Amino acid sequence: MCTVSWLRRDDGFELLANRDERRTRLPAAPPALFEAGGVRWLAPVDGDAGGTWVSVNDRGVALCLLNDYRAAEPVAGPLESRGWIVRELAHSGSAEQVVSRIEGRPLAAVRGFVLLALDRVPGSTAVVRWNARELRIERGEPSRPLLVSSGWNTTDVVARREALFDARVVGGDAAGRTERQREFHRLHEPERGPYSPCMHRDDASTVSTTRVHVSTDRALLEYRAGPPCELAETTQHELTWA
Repeated sequence: MCTVSWLRRDDGFELLANRDERRTRLPAAPPALFEAGGVRWLAPVDGDAGGTWVSVNDRGVALCLLNDYRAAEPVAGPLESRGWIVRELAHSGSAEQVVSRIEGRPLAAVRGFVLLALDRVPGSTAVVRWNARELRIERGEPSRPLLVSSGWNTTDVVARREALFDARVVGGDAAGRTERQREFHRLHEPERGPYSPCMHRDDASTVSTTRVHVSTDRALLEYRAGPPCELAETTQHELTWA
C-alpha cells in the first residue's frame, strides 16, 4: 500500500508518502481544501471510497494511513473505509489529540491499519496500530522514521525497504538527509519491481507521491500523480497561520 518516511527539523518536519495501489482502483482526486471544527486541512481524495490516506492542517498536524495486510478480518460489519478515519481526524490540534479521538472511536468494523500522526512539537509523534482486534499506541520518535506496507510478500518487502532506507537515508551527514529521503522514494532498488520504494508489479504500482512540509508558520502539500520515476505534473497547496 505505501512507503512513508519523515524527518524532523528544528521548526517542523518533512513527510513523504508513496501510495501503492492495485491498477483496478479508480484514480484519486488531487488535493482539495476542507474545513471542520474551524480547522482547515488539505488532502487528496480516494477515487473508490472517498476517504484519504494523507492530510495536513493549519495546526501543523499531519496524518498518514497505511493498510495492515497481516491483520485479522474485522469482527463486525458492514465494513467501514479506513480512509474515512483520516477524514474524521484531520482537524485534530495535535498528535496526542489524534490518539485521544481514535481511542474513543469504535473500530470493530474497520480493517487493520497503521496511522502516523505528527505535529510541530519535537518528539510529538504517534503511531497507532489496529490489527482488527487490539489498538496499540506508540508515542515518541521511533528509531527508524519509516513505515512500509505491502499486500504481496509483506515480510520481505518491509525488510528490504527498511534496509535500503537505513543505507541510503540514515547513513551519511545530516545536511543532505532531506535530499536523500526524496531520492529514496524514487529508487528502483534492488531493481524496478515489487521490492523497490517506487514499486511496480503487474497488478499494482506506486500511483502517487505526496510531500508534506510543515514549518513554524505554514504547511505545504505537494502531490504528484503516477509513479515518481515518471514525469508528471506536481500540484502545490499551502496553508499559513499566524
